[in-house]
Amino acid sequence: MSPSIIAGEKENYEDKIKKAEREGVELIHLDVMDGRFVPNSTFLADTIKKLRPVTTLPFDAHLMIEKPIDHIDEYIDARCDIITVHAEACTEKEFAVIQERCLAAGISPGIAINPKTDVPKWLYPYLPDLDIVIVMSVNPGFAGQKFIPETLPKMVAVNKELREHGFKGYIEADGGIDATTLQPVYDAGARIFVAGSAVYGNSDIHSAVIHLRHKAAVTLEKRLLEHSTKLGIRADWMKARKNILIPYASELAIEEELNAIK
Repeated sequence: MSPSIIAGEKENYEDKIKKAEREGVELIHLDVMDGRFVPNSTFLADTIKKLRPVTTLPFDAHLMIEKPIDHIDEYIDARCDIITVHAEACTEKEFAVIQERCLAAGISPGIAINPKTDVPKWLYPYLPDLDIVIVMSVNPGFAGQKFIPETLPKMVAVNKELREHGFKGYIEADGGIDATTLQPVYDAGARIFVAGSAVYGNSDIHSAVIHLRHKAAVTLEKRLLEHSTKLGIRADWMKARKNILIPYASELAIEEELNAIK
C-alpha cells in the first residue's frame, strides 16, 4: 500500500504521513507535478526534503515533470527511496543516466507509462536493474479520477512483456485504486497499490486501509487455492492454512470445505 498524500482534504502533509504510518502502510506515495508535463502542480524536491524526517517509511516519488534528467539529483538529495520518471518525459540516453544515478545512490529506479503509452522498446536493456514500473490507470495530473477499465488488459500484457525481457521488479498501479478496483488490478499483475482518495478521502483512514488490505488478501488466497488445486494439494493446503483462510472463507466460497477439515 502506497497512499498518495495529495489526495483528500487539504491538510498538513506531515499529518497525512503519520496517519498512514500508524495504519502500517508500506510506502508513502509522493506525486510530484510541475504544471508543465501535467496541467496541475504540487510540491517539489524541497518539500520532500523537509518531510523526510517525519517517517522512516520509504518515499515512493512519482515525478510527473518535464526533463527529469535536469532534476534527478534534487530528488536523490531529498532522500527518496524510489524515484519513478515518465517514459514520455525522457529519451533512452536520459533514462540510462537517471537509472545509473539512482542505483549509485542506493535508490530504486522506476519508470511510468500513461494509459495510451506502450512500453518503449529501448527500455528492454534496462529492465533487469529496474525495480518499479507504474502502469497508470488514469491520465496523470489530477487526484480523484475514475479508474480506466481498459488499462486492465494492458497491465496484463505489459507485465507479460516485461517479464519476458528480464524484469524482476514490481508493477505499481496508480489511479482510481479503491476497494472495487484493487482485486482486478491485483489479478492483472500489480503488487504496489497507490491509493489516494480511497485512503485520505475517507473520514476513517483505519477502516479504509483495513478494507484495502482485506481485498488484496482475498485475491491472494484465491490465487493460492487455485494453484494448490492444480498441484493436487488443495486439501492439505487448506488444512495447513485453515486459521488464515477463515476470515476470507465466505468470499472464497470455501466455508463447507473448511468446516469439513478435521
